[in-house]
Amino acid sequence: MSASKRSPKTGLKSILSFKVLRWVILLVILIGVGLGFYWNTIPEAEVSRATRETAQDIVLGTVKVEEYHLLELRAEREGMVLESPMEIGDQVTRGQILLKQDTEDKQLELERLLIEKDTLEKNYAITHPEEYTLIKIDEDLEDLRRDVQRGIRPERELELALRNRQLHIENMERREINEQTNLSQKDLEIRKHRLDIEKMTLRSPVDGEIIEVFSREGDLVNGGQTVFHIIDSRRLVTAEISEEDYDKVEVGLPALIKFLAYPEQTFNATVTQLLPTANAITQRYIIYLEVLDIEPERLTPGLTGEVSIIADRRENSVLIPSQALIGNNVLRVKGGQVQFVKVVPGFRSLLKIEILEGIQEGDVVITEDLTSFRDGELVRTSFQ
Repeated sequence: MSASKRSPKTGLKSILSFKVLRWVILLVILIGVGLGFYWNTIPEAEVSRATRETAQDIVLGTVKVEEYHLLELRAEREGMVLESPMEIGDQVTRGQILLKQDTEDKQLELERLLIEKDTLEKNYAITHPEEYTLIKIDEDLEDLRRDVQRGIRPERELELALRNRQLHIENMERREINEQTNLSQKDLEIRKHRLDIEKMTLRSPVDGEIIEVFSREGDLVNGGQTVFHIIDSRRLVTAEISEEDYDKVEVGLPALIKFLAYPEQTFNATVTQLLPTANAITQRYIIYLEVLDIEPERLTPGLTGEVSIIADRRENSVLIPSQALIGNNVLRVKGGQVQFVKVVPGFRSLLKIEILEGIQEGDVVITEDLTSFRDGELVRTSFQ
């Protein structure tokens, strides 16, 4: 028999080996499929790792934006409107001219007063006859003194002459006082008319926006009549916090604000004032905030949102997502099994919570559907 030919025994072994290999492959496939089915029966848990970061003690509150002041701008003097260029919606700046009234009559009256004052000053500058009279009195007194010294005239006449001289001087002083009073009164009249003229040009006392216009060119307005409504561009940003958090907050603390109208943005803010009394309706305490990095036009009255006030910080702390905590417990995953772990929580923020005891850095904790898992249960993990 040729060596190239296989013996029947050798061929049989080959056939058997092939069949065994095929069964082995089939068995592996079945086992793999079985394990796959079994693996799919194990629930999957959304998890996150505990990290070491800076913990923050956060005070939460609700935020509301209100107008600072609605100004009723009134005409201060009566007069006809010459210019009123403002329209509803116009932005105005402090000191900007909004309305001009006719001041021609006031200007004419001012000119008359100036002429009168000038006339008075010129008249008062002329030497008054009383001054010449005083010179004559002094000359007569000198003669009288000499006569008294010679014994020609009695001492009594000199005393009487001195009293008359003093009376004359007092009359001159009264006249000067009256002249100064007249000039001062004239100055007051002039100042009043100038003020009237100035007040007949209305300027905006604030930066803001015109929301109502009540007078136009040609209108006759009375003193005290409302001519514009202006919303002050400044805003009041208030927050309400709970009573138990009030003692944690103080002026100057940083805060983060999220407005419902701008859900994708967070704005930095600072606590500027705390009111010592609670809202009578909500029984929550009111604080004032300054928003630091928002354009003024976006801070419109009526905006609402949430604020996180950073009351304290602690470095090098173990943090987990806030949603991973159930009461004072956490579901930790170790070796593929769920472990029900009691913890001691610390500072709380919107997104994370500090763990003082029970969890270490790097531990894996379940963050979603916590009530769906039991202690000791096998789970698959999916990291957030």
